[in-house]
Amino acid sequence: MFDALRNVLTGGRASRRARRWYRMVMTEPARLTLRSGEVRSVIVTQLSAGGARVTSAKPLHKGQPVRFYLLLGTQPHGVDAEVVHAARDGSGLQWHIGVRFTGVGAAGDQAIAEFLTQEQHRRETGFSVPRNARD
Repeated sequence: MFDALRNVLTGGRASRRARRWYRMVMTEPARLTLRSGEVRSVIVTQLSAGGARVTSAKPLHKGQPVRFYLLLGTQPHGVDAEVVHAARDGSGLQWHIGVRFTGVGAAGDQAIAEFLTQEQHRRETGFSVPRNARD
């Protein structure tokens, strides 16, 4: 919807910027822990080494710090993040929330980057690469 509005306002000129990190579409459960200690269950719909897009039943606010927890394979992983986008979906029942991982540097979160590489390989070939086979 926003792309359509932008195209109307810009006369159809594309203004897409290259993304810094590869994004993987997925549907995985995760948790966000708020500064207050409240834990929110969310669904990750996109994941990159630099952030994630999640769906939540409750809103969060731009600039809000959170701790993002996700299972990477069988290992739990947590990373500090900040909400950069939050909007209701078309039905008004859910929120689409973008979080940027903070303090991870230009390469993004290394554990997530490694997980994405393995998962991309698994999706392309149908099976995983054992950890010791990559070293």
